[in-house]
Amino acid sequence: MKRSTLSVLHIVIAILAFAFGVSLKGQAYPNANTPLEMVPYRLVPSDDLQCNIEIEIIEPASFNSMVEVYSDEIREILRERIVFEIVNPHSSNEMFIIDNRYYYLVRLPNTGELWHRPYLRSDWR
Repeated sequence: MKRSTLSVLHIVIAILAFAFGVSLKGQAYPNANTPLEMVPYRLVPSDDLQCNIEIEIIEPASFNSMVEVYSDEIREILRERIVFEIVNPHSSNEMFIIDNRYYYLVRLPNTGELWHRPYLRSDWR
């Protein structure tokens, strides 16, 4: 008798766990209607005596249509997030939200290649 009530109790607990587990919602990731910006960056050597490395960011495409003051604020938040991810490696590779827009940082290796090339200069051949 004791064994059958124990097994019935396990079955009831399993059914309840399944019923409540189905209704749980996880972290809300962007869907097709939510914009997601991937922001590549790299750490490069700096000539500054106070800090030996500098953060180079390739700006997201959405920066072209933003007001300059607002894009400067977003750029500063991105720099702070990069520093946070470097200091806390367990928090890296996570999406984060700035003003209802998702951002994802992608760290690229420093190969010594320049990102901003002078393609439009007249003396370049």
